[in-house]
Amino acid sequence: MVIYPIDHHIKLYMKNENYEVELLKCAGNQLEKTGYHLKTDDVDTFLGPCLLYLLGAFFITYVFWKEYHENEKIKGNDQLRKENDQLRKENDQLKKENGNLRKEIGERKAQFRNSWQKTSLYPGITFSCIQ
Repeated sequence: MVIYPIDHHIKLYMKNENYEVELLKCAGNQLEKTGYHLKTDDVDTFLGPCLLYLLGAFFITYVFWKEYHENEKIKGNDQLRKENDQLRKENDQLKKENGNLRKEIGERKAQFRNSWQKTSLYPGITFSCIQ
């Protein structure tokens, strides 16, 4: 009967007949053993923990990938904001020019009205209703 431990640093094995306990200690990647032949641990060969580690790695990779691409979108939005600000400045400048031109047109219309009302329809000829 073999007992598989939960602890990965200290492993206990029992012999079938004697139930002798052998203590194995892990030192880095090398295992120091005190007598019996070390068998592969079935706990380490389960597919479940490997899949969980793989799933965790994919999840972490996905989160970092998502954040990276969101930051790129934000950088792209900054460029669009700069372009929009420049277009707004140009638009404001054109509105000011348009306002100035409208004022000038209004002044010219007023000048024309004043001069038109003062002049006669037929210059050089004067009509009088009273003779």
